[in-house]
Amino acid sequence: MGSAFECFLTIFLFTLLAVKGDAQACDFKDMSIETQKTNRQVKGKPEWDVKVQNNCALNCSQYNVVVSCNNFQSVEKIDPDLFRSAGDNIYLVAGGGYFGPHAQVVFSYAWDSAFDIKPYSSKIRCPGFMGSDD
Repeated sequence: MGSAFECFLTIFLFTLLAVKGDAQACDFKDMSIETQKTNRQVKGKPEWDVKVQNNCALNCSQYNVVVSCNNFQSVEKIDPDLFRSAGDNIYLVAGGGYFGPHAQVVFSYAWDSAFDIKPYSSKIRCPGFMGSDD
């Protein structure tokens, strides 16, 4: 029969592995993207606000966040530090910078209708966890 120390060590290692597993559960799908119509018009087209937010439940940051959107267009200039093309129908958010837990970036565009903007990829940084891009 094991000692109390061995029992404690077993529980500690199990807990550490469980927490490590949760850290790996954070991925680009933890980025939420909300689009909401404003009351403004730009060059005769309705304006839309887009909020991109890191909803990872752990203390993990995401960076190199890329979203996808078919045929995105805007008559309103968008700050390229917030949202810019990175290839065919994919766009880099926040210049590839870090989104800490619950951090968000907001930008606006103007077009006839809202575009379906979806998370595409990101890199994860979870300080202190093995297997993160830390």
